[in-house]
Amino acid sequence: ANSLSPETKTAMIQFGIKEIDIIGGELAVSKAVESELQAMGISVSRISGASRFATSSAIAGTYFAASENAIVSNGQGFVDALAAVPLAVKQNAPILLVEKDSLPVVMSNYLGSSIIKNITITGGELAVSTTVK
Repeated sequence: ANSLSPETKTAMIQFGIKEIDIIGGELAVSKAVESELQAMGISVSRISGASRFATSSAIAGTYFAASENAIVSNGQGFVDALAAVPLAVKQNAPILLVEKDSLPVVMSNYLGSSIIKNITITGGELAVSTTVK
């Protein structure tokens, strides 16, 4: 969408929202929405990357730098990642997106620089192959 719905604007005002982190690039949430939020007096920051994998890594680095746990899910289909949300919340863990048969370089770099010690892979081998494990 290129604008906020009236209901969303009303809710933001009622809840006194002062800061928002937009997750994803301008194809996910348009610059027009970002500008609209700023015009409402809301401080806006954007967390994004060149791909969904880079965005996933950026989210992990921003919000979960102190976590030793991570959830790994296939980044091409989101069913397993969505199903893993309760576990991610319980473990205070990021959900890291990967390819079925490969670990994207950006994710490999993140894992190499993080303090992640425990990884839970969601879905079966048709979602994340043994090659990635």
